[in-house]
Amino acid sequence: MSEKIQAAVMGCGHIGAHAANAVLLAPDMELVGVVDLCETLPEIERRFPGVPAAERIEDLPKKPAVAILGLPTRAVERIAPCLLAEGINTVDCFDMHGDPFLHLRQTLDSAARAGGTTAVMCSGVDPGVSTMVRALFEIWAPTGLTHVTYGPGMSMGHTVAAKSYPGVRDALSITRPGDPGFHKREVYLEQLPRMADLLEAHV
Repeated sequence: MSEKIQAAVMGCGHIGAHAANAVLLAPDMELVGVVDLCETLPEIERRFPGVPAAERIEDLPKKPAVAILGLPTRAVERIAPCLLAEGINTVDCFDMHGDPFLHLRQTLDSAARAGGTTAVMCSGVDPGVSTMVRALFEIWAPTGLTHVTYGPGMSMGHTVAAKSYPGVRDALSITRPGDPGFHKREVYLEQLPRMADLLEAHV
């Protein structure tokens, strides 16, 4: 077998953890590190023994050939261009259509050309696998109407977005099927306790 692809995972949440496991299972890849926030590093080291964990990709013992970005969508726009310019290929699961997608494509294209690297965009579900399946059906039946029904299931992008608001301890966004071509979303929030409430509880 030729030399293994040196891969690192950035962001070890739901997507990143599964990406790390997939790299460990791939016979042609080597997981050279996981990058995440400082407070999560002990848990990452426990979950992936023997795999280096760091806050920054440059702190890993080996420079990866590719970084798999299990990051919030908006973080991809900021981090991927820097990695590409530094000579690290990227794979992301950016999940926005339309103008944000086109803007990211232009940004990553410029950075990849400058760094002599490659960016694989939108390799998640939608855009991603769902987009390709939808395109196949539209090729197969070009004069028909193609409707996509999502759920029920967790919407990871919307869950991450809901968690980002100040005062939110935890959040969950669930997508449920609606009318053909439409879907409904339920968002559940766990609020951080207010300081006044904590003080009152201990009086």
